[in-house]
Amino acid sequence: MRQLTKDQQNLVAQYIDGFKKYLTSKDAEQWRIDTVNKRRLFQETLSREKIDNLSEKDFGRVVKSLWASDVWTNKQWIVDKIVDENGLLNLRRELKKLLFGENPIEVRFDRFRKKVKYMGVSYISEILFTMFPDSYCLLNKRTIDFLSFIGIAAPGVVRGKEYVESLNALKLVRNELAKHGFKNPNFWDVDLFVWYIASKVLPRAGKIRREPEIQGKAEVGEEINVISDHTEVMGILLELGRLSGFETYVSVTDRQKKYKEKKLGELATLSEIPEELKGIKDIERVDVIWFNKYSPPSYFFEVEVKGTMREALHRLYQARYLNARFFVVSPKENRQKFERWLRTAPFKNVKRMYNFKTFGELIALYNSTVKYHRLKTNFGIS
Repeated sequence: MRQLTKDQQNLVAQYIDGFKKYLTSKDAEQWRIDTVNKRRLFQETLSREKIDNLSEKDFGRVVKSLWASDVWTNKQWIVDKIVDENGLLNLRRELKKLLFGENPIEVRFDRFRKKVKYMGVSYISEILFTMFPDSYCLLNKRTIDFLSFIGIAAPGVVRGKEYVESLNALKLVRNELAKHGFKNPNFWDVDLFVWYIASKVLPRAGKIRREPEIQGKAEVGEEINVISDHTEVMGILLELGRLSGFETYVSVTDRQKKYKEKKLGELATLSEIPEELKGIKDIERVDVIWFNKYSPPSYFFEVEVKGTMREALHRLYQARYLNARFFVVSPKENRQKFERWLRTAPFKNVKRMYNFKTFGELIALYNSTVKYHRLKTNFGIS
């Protein structure tokens, strides 16, 4: 793609005046201050001259400064996890190869993903983007939403090749900014434009979240009156998550179970745990997760019908450092059991994260959501 189509150029141009006005706002000014300060930190710690002596403390400062780390309420936990699992020497070496290696960026990108655990696409692109804003873009869900909005096919699985394709597409957007009076724009300017579209334009257009694709276009279900078993609750939660615009995950132990003639694994939009969460113990066994990396919190669900309750609470407890909320969905007669366990260690220390919801409450939410989406569709709103 050598240039944007005329329609795409016109779409970008449509929002330039609003963007220029937004640049005078306190939000935009704070964004610029934060970004400049972050780059100063990176240059102090990740420069070619200093990266070989990167300390664990400075590596922690870098990771904590990243927007990609905002999914964590305890950022020190993920810093420790990354260092413990990868080793500081390996992190120094791989960061140096990523930032200053001689191979093409797609090769360096893929190498870093392979060699370093718990630092995925959003981490890699943000590090590149912060260090070299003239050369590299930030790639996250917000960027992908923006590309889709202007009619550019967004990547699914992101490897080095897909990163470069997205980078080239955003170069065309950068060129459009230059045509409209922005002097020597870099990818910081592009990202602020992306942020403006994502935060100010898409919500008004009703398109802030892309509906995940599930083996074609999934139909809105029928309203329900009763819930029969554990699997049905999980299926309902997966449908609700999709209709609410989240990426959804179902427990690895339940993926083959069927709901409405489909395997639960087919209803989920994610085939595996997001890379940034893989360090959490037993995370793959949580019944259902709704995940939105760039607009925390995420939502974790355990369905408890006849179990002890403790195991469900304990699986959720492992994710306590995430910016997340925990739900136990269960028959109403289990509420006392839930509340009794929450008075014990270790759950009492984070009991504010836990919520108990009955099957009746889930049915009410599901039916309201289905009704809303059906009315919206009949009204002609996609």
